[in-house]
Amino acid sequence: KGGVTAYQSSDIRLKQDLRKLDYLGIIKAMGGTFGFAWKKDNTRSIGWIAQHVLCNPHLKDIVETDEKGYYKINYWSPKLIATAFGAIEQVGDEVSRLKARVVFLESEVQRLSGDKKDCNKKRLDNKNINSLN
Repeated sequence: KGGVTAYQSSDIRLKQDLRKLDYLGIIKAMGGTFGFAWKKDNTRSIGWIAQHVLCNPHLKDIVETDEKGYYKINYWSPKLIATAFGAIEQVGDEVSRLKARVVFLESEVQRLSGDKKDCNKKRLDNKNINSLN
C-alpha cells in the first residue's frame, strides 16, 4: 500500500512580512472551476484551465509544462491548498457577518412592528375618544 506525505517548512520564525490576501479573489481570478470531458477517452473530470491559472500572479508557478508542451497544474501545491483554505476562511467570516446582520435586521423588524402596533392602538384610542364627543 502506498501513500503520499508532504511537508513544507512553516515555522513563523522563518517568515516575515505576514499579510492576509484576498484568497477568494485569487481563486475567482482563475476563471472558475469546470466540469469537462477528456478528449482521449471522453471520461468526465473537474478542474481548472491551466492557461487561466498562468494569468494569475499568485498561482502561476503551480503550472508546469510536460514533455509534449501541454500545461499541467500541481494540485498538491502547498500554495494552492493554503489559498483554498484562506478562501474558505473568508467565506466563513462573510457568513458570520451576514448572520449577525440578519439577527440585527430581524430585531429591527420586531421593533418596528411593535411601533406600528402602538401607533394603531393610539389611533383607535383617539378615534374612540372623538366618537364620545
